[in-house]
Amino acid sequence: MPLLRKALFVLVIREPYSRGVEWPVTTFGAIAFVVLIAGYLPIPFELVKRRGRVVGIDFLFLAIDWSGAFFSLMSLVAQNTFDVIFGTLYALCAAIELSMFLSHGVWLFRTRKLRRKAKEAGVTFDEFPEYTEWQSKATKLNFKIMNLSRSRTDEVSGPDQNAQEAV
Repeated sequence: MPLLRKALFVLVIREPYSRGVEWPVTTFGAIAFVVLIAGYLPIPFELVKRRGRVVGIDFLFLAIDWSGAFFSLMSLVAQNTFDVIFGTLYALCAAIELSMFLSHGVWLFRTRKLRRKAKEAGVTFDEFPEYTEWQSKATKLNFKIMNLSRSRTDEVSGPDQNAQEAV
C-alpha cells in the first residue's frame, strides 16, 4: 500500500512540476523535514536524563546514518544550486548525530572510574550501587516541568479562588 501511495503522489505531482509549478514538491520536502527532525526531538531530553549516556542506539547504524547525512550535504554543496530545505535537514541530522557521539564519549570519560570499580566488584555497571547513586543526581526534567505547570496553575487559580471566597 505505501508503494502505491508513493506512485500516486509521483504521478499527481509530475504534470504540474513539468509546467514549472514547484510548490507541491517543496511541500513534500517541508513535510519530510518536519517529520524527520521531530524524530530527533526526544534525544536531547534522554541524554540529559541519563547524564549523557546514549542508550538504545547502535553506533554502527549511527555512523552510517551520519555518513549519509554528511555526504548528502556535500553533494548539495557540489551542485550549481543549493537546496536550502534539504541542506538544512542534512546539516541538522549530521549535527544531532555527531552530538550523540560526543555526548556518549564525554559520558564514558566521566564514568571511567565508576566503570572500573564496577568491573573490580564483579557486577555490571548498571547494578553498581555507586552508579545508581551517581545517576540519581541527574536532572529530573519531569519534576521541573510539573513544578512549572503547578506554579502557573497556582498563579491562575489563586486570584479566582480569592474572588470566589469574597463572594
